[in-house]
Amino acid sequence: MTISVEDIVVIGVDPGPRPGIVGLRYSPQRVRTAAPAIIQCTINVALACIQAIIPGDVKRIYLSYEPFVMGARSAKVSTPAASGATARFCGALQTLAYSDNRIVLRHHQASAVKPWGSEERLERAGLHMMVKGMIHARDGAKQALYCASHDAGVPDPLSKRHKLAEAAP
Repeated sequence: MTISVEDIVVIGVDPGPRPGIVGLRYSPQRVRTAAPAIIQCTINVALACIQAIIPGDVKRIYLSYEPFVMGARSAKVSTPAASGATARFCGALQTLAYSDNRIVLRHHQASAVKPWGSEERLERAGLHMMVKGMIHARDGAKQALYCASHDAGVPDPLSKRHKLAEAAP
């Protein structure tokens, strides 16, 4: 798969009580984004933040998030209220995707995304320093890069194809 002839936007979301959201815009001419949207906020404003970074002039938007699964680990690290809020937020993401036919919704498990989204990959994509100190935004960046590479046809930041596209005029 190759990047389309039109711009695409990829939004990666790490859901939870403090969501991390990263929006990347790719042009056919460039494999790096000029000004990514990087947000780490409270869950009560996260959906509004996502809506605010969705551009009106783009025909294809990928929205990727880690599906929330209530299990033993999530029960240990959060309160029932936080778990409920996270589940509702994930539902709101689905509703947003269904209400805008430009949005392609993707779910990617943390077990696949986090190991793939290495520090080297973040650095090569130009995101490493931008998400420094924001662990949830860092996970949102990994989610966005993974979706861009695996679903949207953007070259993997560590690939030869990425280096060739970046060097092109």
